[in-house]
Amino acid sequence: MKKSIYVLILALLMCVLCLNSAKLMKKEEPKEAVKEEKSVEVKKETVNVKEPPVLKPETGSISETIEIVIDDIEKMGVPVYEYVSKVIIEGEMGTGETLEAGPGPYEFGFWSDGRVNDPEILKPSSMAVDTKGNIYILDAINNRIQKYDPDGKYIKSIIIEGFSGKRLNAETILTLDSRTMRAAEDPFDPSSIEVKKKFVKVVHDYKYRGINIVIDSEDNLYYYLIRNPWKKEEKGEVWQFRDDVVVKKWEGLPALRSHIGEYYGICLELDDSPYIGAVGAYSYGVNVYDIINKKYYTHTGEFDAQMEEKYEVKKAIKARNIMKPEVKEIQSDNENKKGYSITNGEKKTLLVLKWQDDHYRIATSPTINTNKKEIHIGVAGKGIKGTNYYIFNYEGQLIKIWEEPQFVPRRLQMGTEENGLRVVKYDYEPKRQ
Repeated sequence: MKKSIYVLILALLMCVLCLNSAKLMKKEEPKEAVKEEKSVEVKKETVNVKEPPVLKPETGSISETIEIVIDDIEKMGVPVYEYVSKVIIEGEMGTGETLEAGPGPYEFGFWSDGRVNDPEILKPSSMAVDTKGNIYILDAINNRIQKYDPDGKYIKSIIIEGFSGKRLNAETILTLDSRTMRAAEDPFDPSSIEVKKKFVKVVHDYKYRGINIVIDSEDNLYYYLIRNPWKKEEKGEVWQFRDDVVVKKWEGLPALRSHIGEYYGICLELDDSPYIGAVGAYSYGVNVYDIINKKYYTHTGEFDAQMEEKYEVKKAIKARNIMKPEVKEIQSDNENKKGYSITNGEKKTLLVLKWQDDHYRIATSPTINTNKKEIHIGVAGKGIKGTNYYIFNYEGQLIKIWEEPQFVPRRLQMGTEENGLRVVKYDYEPKRQ
């Protein structure tokens, strides 16, 4: 009997203990829920914080994809450059004050046949730049090619046969604006003055005339002139310069003209082969003359495809020892995002650049500068804003941003008028904040 009572009491005690344990567990459950809620909240805050992407890890090469959004890039503090213009060469038209003195630096020949109606006017119209940035201007009237450094400083004159004829010391009277000492717009204006000026008069005898110059990728300068221009026996002639010295001449070449009678000049194919034809551009369906092989051919789509292939082969040979990234366009699952995947020679992804597609930010195809080992990706701006170029190194590190206007002129532009000549250089300079 006593034994049964002891067993019953022990069972009741165990039940009480179990009930207390269950209550304790229920009290602790809210604490666990609070902890989970805080943890989720912290994760959410971490995701929303936009940290600049790390583009160049300590290990050097990148083996995983790094996504970069344009909005993030613009907050990274990399240097920004804008496209600005600067006059680097400014000269006046002239042939020198006397025969003995001759023309000086920053002086360019200007000639007119003097006719009142539809006069023939000749002035500098051909400019070329070598791989070092030196600027060459054909000053045919003064029988020379003027050479300037990349900043527009005069270096030397290369003597050529540019414009034939008798040259005489002469004098003229110019009507100038006393405020600017330039040609007066209104000769009867009170500020207009008359000034005597000595000059060398040139009487053209049409024995030879310079046409244009070009420079190839190896810094060979080619000069083209016409012997006996506008005559039945007219012939073309090409001079090749190396280090500013004539090394070869091609004589007795055809003098080709356009349909309006203007002389074609010397041009370079994509593989640097010189030919006589349309100056500065392909002219499909037009006969041109191959100087090296001494034969005519016609520009066609098939021919240009062959030239493009030869050019690509030549580029590949030049860059065979340089790592060239592979660039592929990508499309993410999100239709509002696009981008480009850029990998190195080992097929490891360097970076993936993405941008928000809001109907005006359109990326141009990436270009590779193998000499500087840079990757250029352009993204068009909104409205009148031009294109921003985001420039990365081969490790995927953003190193600078170029901002361009909507209409981008060529890097160098030469303009002439009766009173002078200007060469304007367009380049990227640090943006003023």
